[in-house]
Amino acid sequence: MSSQQASYVVIGAGPVGLLAALGLAKRGHSVTVYEGRESLDQRREESYPIGVNLRGIRALRDVGGSILASRVEDHGEIIDSFDIYSGKRRVAQAVAGTIRSQTRFAVTKAIYDECVAFEASKGPESKGGVRVVFGKKLDRFEVVEDGTTAGRLHFSDQVVDLPVGVRVVAADGGGSIVRRCFVEATKGKENEIKETLVPWNVSFRVMFCDKSPLSYLDPKIHYIMSGVYVAVSGSSSDPWTFALSCRPGAPHHDLFHLHTDSPTPAQIEELRAHLRKACPLTAERLDDHISEEELRAFFGRRIFTGNLVHISRCDYNGWVVMLGDAAHALFPPTGEGINSGLDDVHALMSAIDATSSGASVSPFSHYATNRQPSVDALHSIARDIWLSQSGSTADKIVSMGSNILFNVFSHDKSKPTEAELRYGPPAKDALLEYPEVWKRHLENVGGYRRALRWIAAPFGHVTADQ
Repeated sequence: MSSQQASYVVIGAGPVGLLAALGLAKRGHSVTVYEGRESLDQRREESYPIGVNLRGIRALRDVGGSILASRVEDHGEIIDSFDIYSGKRRVAQAVAGTIRSQTRFAVTKAIYDECVAFEASKGPESKGGVRVVFGKKLDRFEVVEDGTTAGRLHFSDQVVDLPVGVRVVAADGGGSIVRRCFVEATKGKENEIKETLVPWNVSFRVMFCDKSPLSYLDPKIHYIMSGVYVAVSGSSSDPWTFALSCRPGAPHHDLFHLHTDSPTPAQIEELRAHLRKACPLTAERLDDHISEEELRAFFGRRIFTGNLVHISRCDYNGWVVMLGDAAHALFPPTGEGINSGLDDVHALMSAIDATSSGASVSPFSHYATNRQPSVDALHSIARDIWLSQSGSTADKIVSMGSNILFNVFSHDKSKPTEAELRYGPPAKDALLEYPEVWKRHLENVGGYRRALRWIAAPFGHVTADQ
């Protein structure tokens, strides 16, 4: 079946899966999206702050259209910088100026609405379309490949056969069922897909300023204070978010991981005290911003955590492709989670366009071959940031130390940091591919790393650059 005639199945109705479905439908393909949730509706606390950078906006515009991109841009406040504080003193700043503050839910809803609008605008002779089926949680993906059936989707309530010729886009997140299937199915074989999982070793939970905004803080700045991320997610009229983090062994570990709808007054007071200590910029007026009810609700909310994920190849036999977190889940401080996933879709649509005229190679195989260097570089960037925060003492000396030394002694406009290359002012002039960003980063810090490896050696093993 040619690329132009093929129908597609997408697993996962997150932003990556929905944008892929929209792009395929606009190219005349019939697409069915299976989503485990009963709907996209979410309470505010079930989402979390994200930033959509120029790479993500480019994908939304090129794949979904200017109206979709404008919806995300217009509702999201520009983030001028990420400011890191020790006490009341700012100790570091990452200049941005190109990122739109958003929530994952808001971006997902915007793409879904565009899918609905596309369906509504179709004429009777129109080709292509998107059908989203909710309440279909995938339990298992079965490879068949018997000449008639390519595979089977095992849902909790039914089994769906996939005839040969149907292509599958797996956008089912960091815990991808599809990825797990193909890692197991290819183990020890010539086409083996190897998987790397690295736990974040940090968890997040959110609360909101439900009484009054933090009028003395700048909504265009995202503040990082002793493990608490304080920011406006969306427009300046949206509530301020406090995203609290916790690492294993932290003094507030037991308090953070307590899950109850009825915390005691002592536990609420302990949480209040932790916030005051961690966020001195807001400590004196904390009770003006966050109510007793909001503090109580915190203990019943979801805890977010995850893994860094890397796979050695993004497709299987040319008919299954893995995108977004299913292929390369990152570490939140990387700032590329949703953006790299949307960029995957942008690259996939380019591969489909390039192979739509009788090319001998599958569009998925074409994509996987050309995209793998970016997948590898993304993992290297994210792992380096993870090592600087969650690695061993030796790794922290090398990763964090080399970045500090570069910023103090070598950083200037001619040598931007890797973060600035991805989302700072230099990104406005040239949006570099991830492998080039990583290459330049190693060129910038390489000398410092070599020296620091010698210093760090007595503290233990140092992870090699990937």
